[in-house]
Amino acid sequence: PQASYIAVAGGELGGSEESIFVCYARTGELKASLRGHEGGITCLQFHPNDEQLVASSSYDETVRIWSLTTNRELLAYTKHADWVRAVSFNPSSSDELASAGEDRTVRVWEIQTGEDRLVLKGHAREIHAVAWTRDGEFLASGSEDKTIRLWRRRDGAVHAVFRGHEKRINSLCFNGDGRILVSGSSDHAVKIWVVERDQPQEEDEEAHTGKIFKIAFSHEEPRRLATCSSDTTIQVWNFETGEPSSAGLGGHADYVLDVSFSPHKPSMLASCSSDMTVRLWDLDKRAMLLPPLQGHQGAVCCVLFHPSDPGVLASGSADSTVRVWDISRGELRRTLRGHDSGVASLACSPSSPNVLASGGQDGRIKLWHFLEGSPAGSDLVGHESSVDHLRFPRPGTLLSCSQDGMLMMWDVASSSCLLRWDSKAQHVISTDKFVLASQLGSLLVYHVPTDASAAMVPCAFFKAPNSIAAIACSGEKICLAAETRELLRMKILN
Repeated sequence: PQASYIAVAGGELGGSEESIFVCYARTGELKASLRGHEGGITCLQFHPNDEQLVASSSYDETVRIWSLTTNRELLAYTKHADWVRAVSFNPSSSDELASAGEDRTVRVWEIQTGEDRLVLKGHAREIHAVAWTRDGEFLASGSEDKTIRLWRRRDGAVHAVFRGHEKRINSLCFNGDGRILVSGSSDHAVKIWVVERDQPQEEDEEAHTGKIFKIAFSHEEPRRLATCSSDTTIQVWNFETGEPSSAGLGGHADYVLDVSFSPHKPSMLASCSSDMTVRLWDLDKRAMLLPPLQGHQGAVCCVLFHPSDPGVLASGSADSTVRVWDISRGELRRTLRGHDSGVASLACSPSSPNVLASGGQDGRIKLWHFLEGSPAGSDLVGHESSVDHLRFPRPGTLLSCSQDGMLMMWDVASSSCLLRWDSKAQHVISTDKFVLASQLGSLLVYHVPTDASAAMVPCAFFKAPNSIAAIACSGEKICLAAETRELLRMKILN
């Protein structure tokens, strides 16, 4: 049937972004101006079976239901915790609406009372689109995490997850029988998906629901490794079986950016986050050992245990400082200042445990006396982008890897660069024995150079099915995190 009305957010007509203008479709004459939102309008939808009802979502974190019979607001829904991006009426119901947004949840609720019927969680990033099948049995949601989730209305379970877009999903639409779903994305692609309504999709096993930032192997138990993610959780794995040890560790309020095992206590793990805290975990009890260590004024990007003093931990932050903590008391020991940009990496030499190296996002490396906090040498200058990885492969020698794929080898005593090598890779890390460089889905392994004349020739090559987000290596064991959030395990054969 021909539509009777057109609704437009006010900003589109040069008016207030918080207003909604409803016009007669045939004449363009203004019927109503609906005002009540306190932020810009993000989505508008008429009820498919009752054109007198309009739903709107907004940056003010609310959804509002409007009556065009009275030109008044019927209800303001306020249970979202952030901007609301999308709304969709259930076509098979007279009083049910789905809404979703920046808080990563889809909420299905009754428009007469505002009572929740379902709260659906699973997306790792913001949700930009929701759509129902005509019979109301399935609801689809599209997210910044590049996935589409298909939910069953009867129990709120995930029926399928569709992956294939390279950027966020902005729009969704089902065909009449709900067996075809069309999606539009910021990657400029429109994709068509076949929905198997009678058979739930077996979802590929994922390590996390968000991007994996770091992988760390245990010093004392090399079969154990930990991963951290944008989904705010930490997961501990058995390298040999690929199985998680148990449910993930949750507690951080934002992205978890780094994890590090204690070299003194196999069950102790440190983590740091964009929530500006450092946390210590007892993996046996799956609980925090201390209240969060607070004091940084920016995201905490890296953590490192002192190699010989079990009571000392260092953390580097986007606030340009390194903080040294007394973890036996849960107190700040000192703050190391000197970087002009964020601190992206930390390393300490087991042979000289009181020498701490910190890599800055400006490419500068600083050397400190770990316990005293005083400078331990001249700055090491040569990188042109963020120094994301540091390693002391042997006494007096430091390897540094930067975001632009450059590896440099330094003589710490003279502060001189012994080797400069452009790997042309996206990620470069080093262990005491190997340098690992990844580009898209390829991983090249090199022996650590012994001197300035060493030739960088690959000793091993691995191919991953997807782009690589994070790498870790312990001895001959390698673990990769793919951009698609799977963990891949491999070994270097002698």
